[in-house]
Amino acid sequence: MKRTLTILAIAGLSLVAVAVRAAAPTAPAPVIIKADAVKWAPGTGPMKGMQVAALYGDPNKAGAQYALRVKCPDGMVLPPHKHALEEQVTVVSGTFVVGVGTKMDDAKTVALPAGSFVQVPAGVPHYAKCKGETVIEAHGVGKFTWVDAK
Repeated sequence: MKRTLTILAIAGLSLVAVAVRAAAPTAPAPVIIKADAVKWAPGTGPMKGMQVAALYGDPNKAGAQYALRVKCPDGMVLPPHKHALEEQVTVVSGTFVVGVGTKMDDAKTVALPAGSFVQVPAGVPHYAKCKGETVIEAHGVGKFTWVDAK
């Protein structure tokens, strides 16, 4: 009798373990994109003239994290603008020349070579120029907005 109860207890625990494992959420898969697999698309709106690649997430979805790659041709100007939420930018290649304010002023810019990083708080007007073909990676939490700063 004792042996039967022990076998039934082990079988019951095994069924519980299987049920718990089946009910447990699966971990999301990592996003891995090799450089030659980045899917570039022509930019639209304020990003017209640039190439844009969504690497992760959805910048148009409120509360969603995202990572975008943006490729700018030499001499491209990003006029003064601001975003509703914080923006984080890493320079992947080229030189990204940035400034803060509602009017472009070359005397108040900082040239950021590849490997540099800039974080812009929400609502802070800023502008940029691309020196040489420049690739940046922007990270943030959606919804991504671009408002001209005047």
